[in-house]
Amino acid sequence: MLLYKLVGLKYKKLYLLLISYGFYALWDYRFLVLIFISTLTDFICANKIHKGVNKQKYLFISLFINLGLLCIFKYFDFFIENFNTLIELLGLSLSLPLLELIFPLGISFYTFQTLSYTFDVYRGKQTPTKDFVLFGLYVAYFPQLVAGPIERAKKLMPQLESLGSIKKIEYEKSFYLIFWGLFKKLAIADNLGLLVNNVFENTQSYDLFSIYLASFAFAIQLYCDFSAYSNIARGVSLLFGIELSVNFKFPLLAKNANDFWKSWHITLMSWIRDYFLLFLKKNRVTQNKKYLHILIIFSFMGFWHGAGWNFILFGIYSGLGLISNLMWRKSNIYKVLVNKSVIYKVCHEYVHFLLLPLGFFLFRIESMEMLKIILEKDLLDISLFSMENIHILKYITLFSSLLYYVEIQAKKNQDNFYLLHFLGIKKITIFTVLTLFFIIFGNLGNYQFIYFRF
Repeated sequence: MLLYKLVGLKYKKLYLLLISYGFYALWDYRFLVLIFISTLTDFICANKIHKGVNKQKYLFISLFINLGLLCIFKYFDFFIENFNTLIELLGLSLSLPLLELIFPLGISFYTFQTLSYTFDVYRGKQTPTKDFVLFGLYVAYFPQLVAGPIERAKKLMPQLESLGSIKKIEYEKSFYLIFWGLFKKLAIADNLGLLVNNVFENTQSYDLFSIYLASFAFAIQLYCDFSAYSNIARGVSLLFGIELSVNFKFPLLAKNANDFWKSWHITLMSWIRDYFLLFLKKNRVTQNKKYLHILIIFSFMGFWHGAGWNFILFGIYSGLGLISNLMWRKSNIYKVLVNKSVIYKVCHEYVHFLLLPLGFFLFRIESMEMLKIILEKDLLDISLFSMENIHILKYITLFSSLLYYVEIQAKKNQDNFYLLHFLGIKKITIFTVLTLFFIIFGNLGNYQFIYFRF
């Protein structure tokens, strides 16, 4: 940060670009070539498209190269494995070899980010830059390179272009976001991960209710892990005077599936809505087609997360949950109950709360074989108050209580920084409690962010 301050205004973009490439190279320098290919491709294609020269041709080139690289490194083996399985079922002896390539860190994120730029230029919503360093920094900006948020050029590029200009750096907000991110990652997510891993790696030793509780713990773990990265990325960016998009708006406090998907991984869901849905909405959309689009979109969302049938099932389950919620809200019974029954409102929220872990159960399982083994368990062979289940509930309560307290208050006040507004002894007390909890329970083991896999 000190060196950044010392670098002249003219070279700040180049300095940050080199830092971003160096940051990525710490993981594996060989894959810098993939980022450079995507950057160069969309820099050239966007400028060609803007000139009106074979617009569709250059859009196709951008899609072919970016999605081609993504498919080769992320999805190729999945398709080959399923092709080989199909061939085997048909009684044939053909078996194609797998590539077994290393998965490039953050490729799903920066691919979508750079594609959004070319799409916006194609649609006349973005003027392409002729500054390659600026565009390279937009693609590779290190705080959000490997796990988002997925930023749009119209939001991020003007901020990168004005790096070093006189602006007030909000240090208090920056350090709070970094602290709260580290707290969620090390004190909550990584500790819950120990519990979740133990259950899912030893499913034969646990009943269905234990696995259900572990799935609920995983939902909290995944949220804390992913939103922690977003918090840290936003906090670090504020030190440069850059404001990144909010990626989560208290999704664990959502009242129904519709609210949940409006507040979870917001930049991915808005990307899918603005670009993927564009190809589906070419004609007049009936209500049934709208539901079909939702199912397609969520299946796509699930598959974006990982090359596995469990992720596709996670997407389908989530899509069906949203469709069910939308259909129910259109019904006459809903309109009567929602206006007259407080009990109904509570029950409706409780049903969503109970169904949520089932989706994250599909997200967490490692194979369809694991799903089969779990589903073969005896539904009646459940002990609600077994020592294992009581232990899981205690563990969840211990590591989520402070999270829920902070998030409930933040949502109530519609202010992510509401803790900073406390005065005197109240502010000292809450930050002392959080700090002590972090010191006592902070897990400093080498646990990478879950979304680094995607």
